[in-house]
Amino acid sequence: MKRCSLLLVVMVVSLSGCALRRAVNSKFPPINENQQRQIAVDSTAKALSAIKTPTILAQVNLSDTAQVLLNEELHKVGVTKLSLVGTQQLLKISLEFHHKFSESDAGADANVRKFIATWRPEASGSIVVFAGFKNPDVNAINLADTPAMDLQLLPALSTVEVNNLKVFGHYKATLLVQPLVALLNAFKDNVSGILSRSKLASISIPELAKKPFNLDKSFSFQIDHQKVNATISANPIPVPDKLTGVAWRIADDKLTVLLQVLPKSAVDLPASPLQQATFKEIDDRFNDLLKTQFDLSSLGDSELVAVNEDLIASTLAGVVEQAAPCAAISAPAINVPPLDKMISIAPDSANCRQDPTNCEIHCQHNHADDHCGKFNFPCKGVEAAKNVAFDAEFAACIGARDAKIAVCRTGQATTQAGCEAAKTAFNAAIAGEVGDVTAQVSINASAQICLSRLALSHHLASVNLDLDASGKANGNLALGFSPRRGLGRAICFLDLNLNNGFTAGISAPRWSVSSPVTVEQVGEDAYISYDLQAGKVTASYSPSLSSLLSHDLPRIALKCPLVGAAGSVVDVSGILAGIPNQFPLQIPPIKGMQVIPLPKLSIGEEKVKVTLRPFTAKAIIVEGRLEK
Repeated sequence: MKRCSLLLVVMVVSLSGCALRRAVNSKFPPINENQQRQIAVDSTAKALSAIKTPTILAQVNLSDTAQVLLNEELHKVGVTKLSLVGTQQLLKISLEFHHKFSESDAGADANVRKFIATWRPEASGSIVVFAGFKNPDVNAINLADTPAMDLQLLPALSTVEVNNLKVFGHYKATLLVQPLVALLNAFKDNVSGILSRSKLASISIPELAKKPFNLDKSFSFQIDHQKVNATISANPIPVPDKLTGVAWRIADDKLTVLLQVLPKSAVDLPASPLQQATFKEIDDRFNDLLKTQFDLSSLGDSELVAVNEDLIASTLAGVVEQAAPCAAISAPAINVPPLDKMISIAPDSANCRQDPTNCEIHCQHNHADDHCGKFNFPCKGVEAAKNVAFDAEFAACIGARDAKIAVCRTGQATTQAGCEAAKTAFNAAIAGEVGDVTAQVSINASAQICLSRLALSHHLASVNLDLDASGKANGNLALGFSPRRGLGRAICFLDLNLNNGFTAGISAPRWSVSSPVTVEQVGEDAYISYDLQAGKVTASYSPSLSSLLSHDLPRIALKCPLVGAAGSVVDVSGILAGIPNQFPLQIPPIKGMQVIPLPKLSIGEEKVKVTLRPFTAKAIIVEGRLEK
């Protein structure tokens, strides 16, 4: 028996290594690359048909992603080298390995574990994996607190090519082909599993965020060239948009991803299928969308992210409308012009003189002419009778005229005398100064400026903003009345001086301003900046002065005991008319900055450091490279 065993070993070691490799490699037939490519093309064509207006673009250089794929987990299983090639929708991953099999590679199979323990096999060679990408769960992305799209590989088929196989550490073996093929298949599947768990890249989508933005960072104000030291508050921001489609293109070792993020209210457009499911059709559709939606004719080799300006404008507008960010400011002292008014009763300047012409009487002598014929004696008799009557009337008027004129002039003289007497008496006793009224309102206010609307113009050239100002005012109303002459003393026998402190709310109507804008990078973020010029708006405060003065009526009555005098001081003085509850509020120059919620791009776990580049007519673009 011992002699037979020795003979078996001699037979094993006598076989050539080339025969061993050929025997094992024959168990891993080559993969039809064109077939796998068509599967990837068909999948992309279906996804691309649902995308009409993509709003976010990202590009990843596959040479950078190869660095993150060769991770520690692959090193532990013996992978020594990895290359990644992407062309015409197909990813081809080539790995070189040297692996010493251990009992852990057998899993739960006791026979395989025994085989490994007995023969201690090890292998060197290469693995080729053809892979696509896992389709993202769009609903999960839309519901995530921090939405992002992770790009993970979906290995489809793979094959192994063995360069060297050993057992006992140095003997060549051919009788062990089938067990070794099983081990290599398990090893290949393990490598594919590691690849599928690796996160190739990640694209954040802040436009879908449910949580409020960090507004202390997102909004910044400078007033009179000084940064406002204030707390910026905001309302919670619900999800303004939704992700409705994703498609990617793999070409020339670069991955280009299109994301369609639209307002929730947008109506889903009908699918527009490609005429033919070929890579050329996909490539043409991508190039057309890059031009029409992002104004990009080429992308270069860098990692980049581009966002359509319409999405930026609508996102910023939605954030401002829902968050209503406010910056607290210390309003300067509000100066209301003081009131110093002498209350006087004007003298009676009535004209008492009577018009003597009003008493004149003019008598009119009428004469009848009936145009009777020469021999029409009856007509002539009637005409003569009329003239007799007219003569009598004229004579009567002349006889009474002088007496009537005399009576009229006597009445005029009496009326004029009474008028002059009343005027003289009024001017002597009543007309003249009554008293001096003074009033002074002083207000110090703390206010806040709130941004209620932000609208970006086309090409992001300017911004229109609606702002509101409101706050709280602490003020004082000083009222004085110094009586003059007898009439003034009759109202208030002593000088009146009142000081009334009050707290009032101030408010200003919404006002609109516009400003040119600039887009600049600050740290890792891009900001839109605007510079609002100073101006004035009309503000008001409440409660009104009339309600404030009404509280002082009991105190006024102590020095003005005449019935109704307290009300008379308030009414006659004209305080309420002289001091309105409106005042001009000076708005200082405001320089504002607001973060643009641009997606962030990561390769594996490494964030790509990007730089803002000149944006196109339709998109803002940031680009960078993974640091090696």
